[in-house]
Amino acid sequence: GSSMINRMTALARAFTIDDRSLAALRIGLAVCVLCELADRWPLLDAFYSDEGIHPTTDLADWPRALCVHALFGSAAWVRALSVAHGACAAAMLLGAGTRIVAPLTWYLYASLTLRNCSVAYIADRYLHFFLLLVACTPCARVWSVDAARAEGVRCTPRATLSLATALLRLQLVWIYADAGAGKLLDAEGAWRFSPPDGVAPALDTMVRHTAGGRVLRTALGRDGLRLLGASVAWLELLAPLIALVAAATGRPRTQLCAGGALCAMHAGIALTMNNSVLLGLVACVAWLAYAPAELWGGRNATTEPPTPRAAPRTAGHTAGVSVHTWVLLPAALAVCAYNARTSECDVRASSGIERLQSALLHNRWNVFVSGEDHVTWFVAPARLASGRVVDLWARGASLDWSVPARAPRTGRWKSFAALAFAGDGEPDRAKPLWDFLCAEWNGAASREPTERALYYKFWLLSAPLDTDSAEGNAPYGEPRKRLLRSHTCS
Repeated sequence: GSSMINRMTALARAFTIDDRSLAALRIGLAVCVLCELADRWPLLDAFYSDEGIHPTTDLADWPRALCVHALFGSAAWVRALSVAHGACAAAMLLGAGTRIVAPLTWYLYASLTLRNCSVAYIADRYLHFFLLLVACTPCARVWSVDAARAEGVRCTPRATLSLATALLRLQLVWIYADAGAGKLLDAEGAWRFSPPDGVAPALDTMVRHTAGGRVLRTALGRDGLRLLGASVAWLELLAPLIALVAAATGRPRTQLCAGGALCAMHAGIALTMNNSVLLGLVACVAWLAYAPAELWGGRNATTEPPTPRAAPRTAGHTAGVSVHTWVLLPAALAVCAYNARTSECDVRASSGIERLQSALLHNRWNVFVSGEDHVTWFVAPARLASGRVVDLWARGASLDWSVPARAPRTGRWKSFAALAFAGDGEPDRAKPLWDFLCAEWNGAASREPTERALYYKFWLLSAPLDTDSAEGNAPYGEPRKRLLRSHTCS
Protein backbone atom coordinates (compact mmCIF):
# COMPACT_ATOMS: atom_id res chain seq x y z
CA GLY A 1 0.00 0.00 0.00
CA SER A 2 1.09 3.52 0.80
CA SER A 3 4.04 2.35 2.93
CA MET A 4 5.48 0.42 -0.02
CA ILE A 5 5.05 3.47 -2.25
CA ASN A 6 6.81 5.63 0.35
CA ARG A 7 9.73 3.19 0.50
CA MET A 8 10.05 3.12 -3.27
CA THR A 9 9.88 6.91 -3.38
CA ALA A 10 12.63 7.20 -0.76
CA LEU A 11 14.77 4.67 -2.62
CA ALA A 12 14.33 6.58 -5.86
CA ARG A 13 15.13 9.88 -4.12
CA ALA A 14 18.32 8.40 -2.66
CA PHE A 15 19.76 7.81 -6.13
CA THR A 16 18.33 10.79 -7.99
CA ILE A 17 20.87 13.49 -8.88
CA ASP A 18 20.09 17.03 -9.97
CA ASP A 19 21.28 17.93 -13.47
CA ARG A 20 23.25 20.86 -12.11
CA SER A 21 25.11 18.52 -9.73
CA LEU A 22 25.95 16.22 -12.65
CA ALA A 23 27.13 19.21 -14.68
CA ALA A 24 29.29 20.43 -11.78
CA LEU A 25 30.71 16.92 -11.43
CA ARG A 26 31.50 16.85 -15.16
CA ILE A 27 33.25 20.23 -14.96
CA GLY A 28 35.15 19.34 -11.79
CA LEU A 29 36.39 16.02 -13.14
CA ALA A 30 37.54 17.69 -16.36
CA VAL A 31 39.52 20.25 -14.32
CA CYS A 32 41.08 17.40 -12.31
CA VAL A 33 42.11 15.61 -15.51
CA LEU A 34 43.72 18.79 -16.87
CA CYS A 35 45.61 19.28 -13.59
CA GLU A 36 46.70 15.65 -13.63
CA LEU A 37 47.93 15.85 -17.24
CA ALA A 38 49.89 19.02 -16.44
CA ASP A 39 51.43 17.34 -13.39
CA ARG A 40 52.33 14.24 -15.41
CA TRP A 41 53.72 16.07 -18.46
CA PRO A 42 57.33 16.36 -17.17
CA LEU A 43 57.30 12.61 -16.38
CA LEU A 44 56.16 11.28 -19.76
CA ASP A 45 59.69 10.51 -20.99
CA ALA A 46 60.66 8.82 -17.74
CA PHE A 47 57.58 6.68 -17.12
CA TYR A 48 55.65 6.28 -20.38
CA SER A 49 58.15 6.02 -23.24
CA ASP A 50 60.76 3.54 -24.44
CA GLU A 51 63.41 6.08 -23.43
CA GLY A 52 62.30 5.73 -19.81
CA ILE A 53 62.06 3.04 -17.17
CA HIS A 54 59.19 1.02 -18.66
CA PRO A 55 59.53 0.23 -22.41
CA THR A 56 56.63 -1.13 -24.44
CA THR A 57 58.33 -4.53 -24.63
CA ASP A 58 56.99 -5.11 -21.11
CA LEU A 59 53.48 -4.96 -22.58
CA ALA A 60 54.01 -7.41 -25.43
CA ASP A 61 51.91 -10.23 -23.97
CA TRP A 62 48.48 -8.61 -24.12
CA PRO A 63 46.31 -6.76 -26.68
CA ARG A 64 47.66 -3.31 -27.44
CA ALA A 65 44.15 -2.13 -28.37
CA LEU A 66 43.41 -1.85 -24.66
CA CYS A 67 46.24 0.66 -24.31
CA VAL A 68 46.62 3.11 -27.15
CA HIS A 69 49.59 4.63 -25.30
CA ALA A 70 51.52 1.40 -25.94
CA LEU A 71 50.96 1.30 -29.71
CA PHE A 72 54.27 3.15 -30.15
CA GLY A 73 57.07 3.65 -27.68
CA SER A 74 58.33 7.12 -28.58
CA ALA A 75 58.00 10.04 -26.23
CA ALA A 76 56.53 12.08 -29.11
CA TRP A 77 53.62 9.61 -29.38
CA VAL A 78 52.82 9.81 -25.68
CA ARG A 79 53.03 13.60 -25.73
CA ALA A 80 50.70 13.77 -28.72
CA LEU A 81 48.19 11.57 -26.92
CA SER A 82 48.45 13.78 -23.84
CA VAL A 83 47.63 16.84 -25.95
CA ALA A 84 44.65 15.00 -27.44
CA HIS A 85 43.62 13.92 -23.95
CA GLY A 86 43.79 17.51 -22.75
CA ALA A 87 41.65 18.63 -25.70
CA CYS A 88 39.01 16.02 -24.81
CA ALA A 89 39.05 17.11 -21.17
CA ALA A 90 38.70 20.76 -22.19
CA ALA A 91 35.73 19.89 -24.42
CA MET A 92 34.24 17.89 -21.56
CA LEU A 93 34.66 20.90 -19.27
CA LEU A 94 32.79 23.09 -21.77
CA GLY A 95 30.19 20.41 -22.45
CA ALA A 96 30.91 20.38 -26.18
CA GLY A 97 30.23 17.01 -27.81
CA THR A 98 29.96 15.54 -24.33
CA ARG A 99 28.56 12.15 -25.37
CA ILE A 100 31.77 11.61 -27.36
CA VAL A 101 34.48 13.41 -25.41
CA ALA A 102 33.44 12.18 -21.94
CA PRO A 103 33.94 8.48 -22.84
CA LEU A 104 37.14 9.39 -24.72
CA THR A 105 38.49 11.25 -21.68
CA TRP A 106 37.85 8.18 -19.55
CA TYR A 107 39.34 5.76 -22.11
CA LEU A 108 42.51 7.80 -22.55
CA TYR A 109 42.92 8.00 -18.78
CA ALA A 110 42.49 4.23 -18.45
CA SER A 111 44.97 3.69 -21.29
CA LEU A 112 47.52 6.00 -19.67
CA THR A 113 47.13 4.09 -16.40
CA LEU A 114 47.69 0.75 -18.16
CA ARG A 115 50.80 2.06 -19.91
CA ASN A 116 52.62 2.04 -16.58
CA CYS A 117 50.25 1.04 -13.82
CA SER A 118 52.98 0.77 -11.19
CA VAL A 119 53.07 4.58 -10.93
CA ALA A 120 49.29 4.85 -10.55
CA TYR A 121 47.94 5.75 -7.14
CA ILE A 122 44.64 6.36 -5.40
CA ALA A 123 43.76 9.63 -7.19
CA ASP A 124 44.06 7.78 -10.51
CA ARG A 125 41.55 5.21 -9.27
CA TYR A 126 39.15 7.97 -8.26
CA LEU A 127 39.35 9.53 -11.71
CA HIS A 128 39.08 6.19 -13.49
CA PHE A 129 35.88 5.28 -11.62
CA PHE A 130 34.14 8.63 -11.72
CA LEU A 131 35.06 9.54 -15.29
CA LEU A 132 33.47 6.27 -16.40
CA LEU A 133 30.37 6.74 -14.25
CA VAL A 134 29.78 10.36 -15.19
CA ALA A 135 30.13 9.45 -18.88
CA CYS A 136 27.09 7.20 -18.39
CA THR A 137 24.92 10.11 -17.22
CA PRO A 138 23.27 13.06 -19.02
CA CYS A 139 25.86 15.42 -17.50
CA ALA A 140 25.56 18.13 -20.18
CA ARG A 141 21.87 19.04 -19.94
CA VAL A 142 22.83 22.34 -18.28
CA TRP A 143 25.94 24.53 -18.14
CA SER A 144 27.23 23.23 -21.45
CA VAL A 145 27.74 24.15 -25.09
CA ASP A 146 25.58 21.16 -25.99
CA ALA A 147 22.64 22.58 -24.03
CA ALA A 148 23.08 26.01 -25.60
CA ARG A 149 23.02 24.48 -29.09
CA ALA A 150 19.90 22.38 -28.49
CA GLU A 151 17.26 24.74 -29.90
CA GLY A 152 13.78 24.27 -28.52
CA VAL A 153 14.83 22.26 -25.46
CA ARG A 154 13.61 23.78 -22.22
CA CYS A 155 16.53 24.56 -19.90
CA THR A 156 14.65 24.00 -16.65
CA PRO A 157 16.92 21.82 -14.47
CA ARG A 158 15.75 18.27 -14.09
CA ALA A 159 16.71 15.34 -11.91
CA THR A 160 18.12 12.07 -13.21
CA LEU A 161 17.45 8.62 -11.79
CA SER A 162 19.31 5.81 -13.52
CA LEU A 163 21.61 2.90 -12.90
CA ALA A 164 24.57 5.24 -13.43
CA THR A 165 23.42 7.75 -10.79
CA ALA A 166 22.83 4.89 -8.35
CA LEU A 167 26.34 3.58 -9.00
CA LEU A 168 27.80 7.07 -8.49
CA ARG A 169 26.36 7.40 -5.01
CA LEU A 170 26.89 3.77 -3.98
CA GLN A 171 30.52 3.91 -5.13
CA LEU A 172 31.17 6.85 -2.82
CA VAL A 173 29.59 4.97 0.09
CA TRP A 174 31.76 1.94 -0.67
CA ILE A 175 35.00 3.95 -0.94
CA TYR A 176 34.67 5.48 2.50
CA ALA A 177 33.15 2.43 4.16
CA ASP A 178 36.10 0.34 2.98
CA ALA A 179 38.58 3.00 4.09
CA GLY A 180 37.00 3.63 7.49
CA ALA A 181 36.39 -0.02 8.33
CA GLY A 182 39.94 -0.91 7.33
CA LYS A 183 41.31 1.64 9.79
CA LEU A 184 39.03 0.70 12.66
CA LEU A 185 39.54 -3.06 12.22
CA ASP A 186 43.30 -2.88 11.81
CA ALA A 187 44.98 -5.31 14.19
CA GLU A 188 47.51 -2.73 15.40
CA GLY A 189 44.76 -0.40 16.60
CA ALA A 190 46.59 2.77 15.56
CA TRP A 191 43.32 4.49 14.54
CA ARG A 192 41.40 3.76 17.73
CA PHE A 193 40.62 6.22 20.51
CA SER A 194 42.68 4.02 22.84
CA PRO A 195 45.50 2.29 20.92
CA PRO A 196 47.29 -0.62 22.63
CA ASP A 197 50.35 0.21 24.71
CA GLY A 198 53.38 0.92 22.58
CA VAL A 199 51.34 1.76 19.44
CA ALA A 200 51.61 5.35 18.31
CA PRO A 201 48.56 7.11 16.85
CA ALA A 202 48.51 6.59 13.09
CA LEU A 203 48.47 10.32 12.37
CA ASP A 204 51.55 10.84 14.52
CA THR A 205 53.62 9.01 11.93
CA MET A 206 51.90 10.51 8.88
CA VAL A 207 52.11 14.24 9.55
CA ARG A 208 55.86 14.56 10.04
CA HIS A 209 56.78 15.20 6.42
CA THR A 210 55.25 18.63 5.74
CA ALA A 211 55.41 22.00 7.49
CA GLY A 212 51.65 21.96 8.03
CA GLY A 213 51.81 18.47 9.46
CA ARG A 214 54.54 19.38 11.89
CA VAL A 215 52.52 22.39 13.07
CA LEU A 216 49.51 20.13 13.59
CA ARG A 217 51.59 17.58 15.49
CA THR A 218 52.98 20.24 17.80
CA ALA A 219 49.60 21.89 18.40
CA LEU A 220 47.60 18.75 19.17
CA GLY A 221 50.18 16.59 20.84
CA ARG A 222 49.95 12.83 20.96
CA ASP A 223 46.56 12.69 22.69
CA GLY A 224 45.06 15.17 20.25
CA LEU A 225 46.34 13.22 17.26
CA ARG A 226 44.89 10.02 18.71
CA LEU A 227 41.47 11.68 19.05
CA LEU A 228 41.67 13.23 15.57
CA GLY A 229 42.71 9.95 13.94
CA ALA A 230 39.86 7.97 15.46
CA SER A 231 37.42 10.72 14.51
CA VAL A 232 38.63 10.59 10.91
CA ALA A 233 38.09 6.82 10.72
CA TRP A 234 34.55 7.06 12.10
CA LEU A 235 33.80 10.02 9.83
CA GLU A 236 34.80 7.97 6.78
CA LEU A 237 32.62 5.11 7.89
CA LEU A 238 29.48 7.06 8.83
CA ALA A 239 29.31 10.29 6.82
CA PRO A 240 28.55 8.68 3.41
CA LEU A 241 25.78 6.58 4.94
CA ILE A 242 24.34 9.68 6.57
CA ALA A 243 24.45 11.50 3.22
CA LEU A 244 22.66 8.63 1.48
CA VAL A 245 19.94 8.43 4.13
CA ALA A 246 19.57 12.22 4.04
CA ALA A 247 19.10 12.09 0.26
CA ALA A 248 16.45 9.39 0.67
CA THR A 249 14.55 11.32 3.33
CA GLY A 250 14.82 14.75 1.71
CA ARG A 251 17.22 16.45 4.12
CA PRO A 252 19.50 18.58 1.92
CA ARG A 253 21.24 20.36 4.80
CA THR A 254 22.31 17.03 6.24
CA GLN A 255 23.61 16.01 2.82
CA LEU A 256 25.67 19.18 2.63
CA CYS A 257 27.01 18.77 6.17
CA ALA A 258 28.12 15.18 5.54
CA GLY A 259 29.81 16.04 2.25
CA GLY A 260 31.31 19.22 3.71
CA ALA A 261 32.81 17.33 6.64
CA LEU A 262 34.53 14.86 4.31
CA CYS A 263 35.79 17.66 2.06
CA ALA A 264 37.18 19.43 5.13
CA MET A 265 38.94 16.18 6.04
CA HIS A 266 40.52 16.00 2.58
CA ALA A 267 41.59 19.64 2.80
CA GLY A 268 43.31 18.88 6.08
CA ILE A 269 45.05 15.88 4.54
CA ALA A 270 46.25 18.04 1.63
CA LEU A 271 47.73 20.57 4.05
CA THR A 272 49.49 18.08 6.32
CA MET A 273 50.56 15.10 4.19
CA ASN A 274 52.81 14.70 1.17
CA ASN A 275 51.44 14.14 -2.35
CA SER A 276 47.80 14.58 -1.37
CA VAL A 277 46.67 17.88 -2.93
CA LEU A 278 45.34 16.40 -6.16
CA LEU A 279 43.78 13.49 -4.26
CA GLY A 280 41.92 15.94 -2.05
CA LEU A 281 40.70 17.90 -5.08
CA VAL A 282 39.45 14.77 -6.86
CA ALA A 283 37.75 13.42 -3.73
CA CYS A 284 35.93 16.69 -3.07
CA VAL A 285 34.81 16.91 -6.69
CA ALA A 286 33.40 13.38 -6.47
CA TRP A 287 31.17 14.51 -3.60
CA LEU A 288 29.29 16.78 -6.00
CA ALA A 289 27.30 13.62 -6.77
CA TYR A 290 25.59 14.23 -3.42
CA ALA A 291 25.02 17.96 -3.92
CA PRO A 292 21.28 18.64 -3.45
CA ALA A 293 19.27 20.87 -5.76
CA GLU A 294 19.07 23.51 -3.01
CA LEU A 295 22.80 24.15 -3.36
CA TRP A 296 22.25 25.61 -6.84
CA GLY A 297 19.81 28.35 -5.94
CA GLY A 298 17.10 26.84 -3.80
CA ARG A 299 14.93 25.53 -6.60
CA ASN A 300 13.94 21.89 -6.67
CA ALA A 301 14.68 20.21 -9.95
CA THR A 302 11.76 18.87 -11.93
CA THR A 303 11.65 15.30 -13.14
CA GLU A 304 9.54 16.21 -16.16
CA PRO A 305 10.87 15.14 -19.56
CA PRO A 306 11.85 17.68 -22.24
CA THR A 307 9.01 19.59 -23.83
CA PRO A 308 7.59 18.35 -27.15
CA ARG A 309 9.37 21.23 -28.89
CA ALA A 310 12.67 19.44 -28.42
CA ALA A 311 14.62 18.66 -31.56
CA PRO A 312 14.08 15.14 -32.91
CA ARG A 313 16.65 12.47 -32.20
CA THR A 314 19.23 11.96 -34.85
CA ALA A 315 21.02 8.79 -35.89
CA GLY A 316 24.11 10.01 -34.07
CA HIS A 317 22.10 10.49 -30.90
CA THR A 318 20.67 6.96 -31.20
CA ALA A 319 24.16 5.54 -31.72
CA GLY A 320 25.35 7.46 -28.67
CA VAL A 321 22.56 5.98 -26.57
CA SER A 322 23.48 2.49 -27.80
CA VAL A 323 27.15 2.97 -26.89
CA HIS A 324 26.23 4.19 -23.43
CA THR A 325 23.71 1.40 -22.89
CA TRP A 326 25.64 -1.55 -24.27
CA VAL A 327 29.27 -0.55 -23.61
CA LEU A 328 29.74 2.06 -20.89
CA LEU A 329 27.13 0.88 -18.39
CA PRO A 330 28.29 -2.78 -18.45
CA ALA A 331 31.87 -1.53 -18.07
CA ALA A 332 30.82 0.61 -15.11
CA LEU A 333 29.04 -2.33 -13.51
CA ALA A 334 32.09 -4.56 -13.97
CA VAL A 335 34.47 -1.96 -12.56
CA CYS A 336 32.33 -1.24 -9.50
CA ALA A 337 31.45 -4.86 -8.77
CA TYR A 338 34.97 -6.30 -8.95
CA ASN A 339 36.35 -5.48 -5.52
CA ALA A 340 38.02 -8.70 -4.38
CA ARG A 341 41.45 -7.69 -5.62
CA THR A 342 43.53 -6.63 -2.64
CA SER A 343 46.90 -5.86 -4.25
CA GLU A 344 47.96 -2.80 -6.16
CA CYS A 345 49.03 -3.00 -9.78
CA ASP A 346 52.35 -4.68 -10.50
CA VAL A 347 53.69 -3.57 -13.86
CA ARG A 348 55.70 -6.80 -14.12
CA ALA A 349 52.81 -9.14 -13.24
CA SER A 350 52.92 -12.55 -14.88
CA SER A 351 50.13 -11.80 -17.37
CA GLY A 352 48.39 -8.89 -19.01
CA ILE A 353 45.07 -10.01 -17.53
CA GLU A 354 46.48 -9.65 -14.02
CA ARG A 355 47.70 -6.16 -14.82
CA LEU A 356 44.31 -5.26 -16.27
CA GLN A 357 42.49 -6.55 -13.19
CA SER A 358 44.72 -4.79 -10.70
CA ALA A 359 44.93 -1.52 -12.64
CA LEU A 360 41.33 -0.98 -13.74
CA LEU A 361 39.22 -3.34 -11.62
CA HIS A 362 40.85 -2.63 -8.27
CA ASN A 363 37.96 -1.39 -6.13
CA ARG A 364 39.50 -1.57 -2.66
CA TRP A 365 40.16 1.63 -0.72
CA ASN A 366 41.55 0.48 2.62
CA VAL A 367 44.63 2.69 2.34
CA PHE A 368 46.62 4.30 5.17
CA VAL A 369 45.35 1.50 7.39
CA SER A 370 48.43 0.74 9.49
CA GLY A 371 50.51 3.41 11.14
CA GLU A 372 54.08 3.69 9.90
CA ASP A 373 56.91 2.69 12.20
CA HIS A 374 59.70 3.92 9.92
CA VAL A 375 60.44 6.33 7.10
CA THR A 376 62.23 5.40 3.85
CA TRP A 377 64.18 7.40 1.29
CA PHE A 378 66.71 6.88 -1.50
CA VAL A 379 70.27 7.97 -2.13
CA ALA A 380 72.17 7.35 -5.38
CA PRO A 381 75.83 8.46 -4.97
CA ALA A 382 77.49 8.64 -8.39
CA ARG A 383 81.17 8.97 -9.28
CA LEU A 384 81.73 11.58 -11.99
CA ALA A 385 84.60 11.60 -14.47
CA SER A 386 86.17 14.45 -12.50
CA GLY A 387 86.18 12.31 -9.36
CA ARG A 388 83.42 14.31 -7.71
CA VAL A 389 80.53 12.45 -6.03
CA VAL A 390 76.94 13.65 -6.41
CA ASP A 391 73.53 12.23 -5.61
CA LEU A 392 71.77 11.32 -8.87
CA TRP A 393 68.47 10.75 -7.10
CA ALA A 394 68.64 14.33 -5.81
CA ARG A 395 69.60 15.51 -9.34
CA GLY A 396 73.17 16.36 -8.51
CA ALA A 397 72.89 17.63 -4.96
CA SER A 398 75.67 17.02 -2.47
CA LEU A 399 75.61 13.62 -0.84
CA ASP A 400 73.58 13.55 2.38
CA TRP A 401 72.63 10.31 4.16
CA SER A 402 70.29 11.88 6.72
CA VAL A 403 66.49 11.89 6.50
CA PRO A 404 65.65 14.64 3.99
CA ALA A 405 63.43 17.46 5.16
CA ARG A 406 61.79 17.30 1.73
CA ALA A 407 62.04 14.35 -0.64
CA PRO A 408 63.99 15.30 -3.81
CA ARG A 409 61.54 13.31 -5.94
CA THR A 410 57.92 12.98 -4.94
CA GLY A 411 54.66 11.86 -6.47
CA ARG A 412 54.98 9.06 -9.00
CA TRP A 413 58.73 8.81 -8.44
CA LYS A 414 57.91 7.04 -5.17
CA SER A 415 57.06 3.97 -7.28
CA PHE A 416 60.62 3.74 -8.60
CA ALA A 417 61.49 1.26 -5.84
CA ALA A 418 58.55 -0.98 -6.75
CA LEU A 419 59.95 -1.32 -10.25
CA ALA A 420 63.42 -1.85 -8.85
CA PHE A 421 62.35 -4.72 -6.62
CA ALA A 422 60.24 -6.26 -9.39
CA GLY A 423 63.25 -6.35 -11.67
CA ASP A 424 65.64 -7.99 -9.21
CA GLY A 425 65.31 -11.40 -10.83
CA GLU A 426 65.34 -10.12 -14.42
CA PRO A 427 68.40 -7.94 -14.97
CA ASP A 428 67.71 -7.38 -18.67
CA ARG A 429 64.19 -6.08 -18.05
CA ALA A 430 65.36 -3.90 -15.18
CA LYS A 431 68.24 -2.36 -17.15
CA PRO A 432 66.19 0.54 -18.63
CA LEU A 433 65.23 1.48 -15.10
CA TRP A 434 68.81 1.86 -13.94
CA ASP A 435 70.08 3.33 -17.22
CA PHE A 436 67.57 6.13 -16.91
CA LEU A 437 69.32 7.87 -14.00
CA CYS A 438 72.58 7.86 -15.98
CA ALA A 439 70.86 9.16 -19.12
CA GLU A 440 69.00 11.83 -17.18
CA TRP A 441 72.24 13.20 -15.73
CA ASN A 442 74.57 12.71 -18.67
CA GLY A 443 72.01 13.86 -21.23
CA ALA A 444 71.87 17.42 -19.97
CA ALA A 445 72.83 19.76 -22.82
CA SER A 446 75.32 21.70 -20.72
CA ARG A 447 77.02 18.68 -19.17
CA GLU A 448 80.80 18.82 -19.51
CA PRO A 449 82.68 15.55 -20.26
CA THR A 450 84.35 15.74 -16.85
CA GLU A 451 80.91 15.94 -15.20
CA ARG A 452 79.51 12.79 -16.76
CA ALA A 453 78.52 10.01 -14.38
CA LEU A 454 80.61 6.83 -14.65
CA TYR A 455 78.77 4.61 -12.19
CA TYR A 456 76.52 4.87 -9.16
CA LYS A 457 75.05 2.87 -6.30
CA PHE A 458 71.37 2.99 -5.44
CA TRP A 459 70.63 2.75 -1.74
CA LEU A 460 67.37 2.31 0.10
CA LEU A 461 67.55 3.86 3.56
CA SER A 462 65.13 3.56 6.44
CA ALA A 463 64.99 5.03 9.91
CA PRO A 464 62.65 4.05 12.75
CA LEU A 465 60.30 6.73 13.98
CA ASP A 466 60.82 7.95 17.51
CA THR A 467 57.19 8.19 18.56
CA ASP A 468 58.10 9.72 21.92
CA SER A 469 60.02 12.66 20.46
CA ALA A 470 58.62 16.15 20.78
CA GLU A 471 58.76 18.59 17.91
CA GLY A 472 62.24 20.07 17.71
CA ASN A 473 63.97 16.90 18.89
CA ALA A 474 65.34 14.17 16.65
CA PRO A 475 62.18 12.34 15.49
CA TYR A 476 64.06 9.41 13.90
CA GLY A 477 66.36 6.66 15.05
CA GLU A 478 69.61 5.50 13.46
CA PRO A 479 69.26 5.04 9.67
CA ARG A 480 69.73 1.62 8.08
CA LYS A 481 71.07 1.11 4.56
CA ARG A 482 70.33 -1.48 1.91
CA LEU A 483 72.14 -1.56 -1.43
CA LEU A 484 69.65 -2.18 -4.23
CA ARG A 485 71.95 -1.81 -7.23
CA SER A 486 75.50 -1.01 -8.35
CA HIS A 487 75.26 0.23 -11.92
CA THR A 488 77.81 1.27 -14.54
CA CYS A 489 76.70 4.00 -16.91
CA SER A 490 77.08 3.06 -20.57
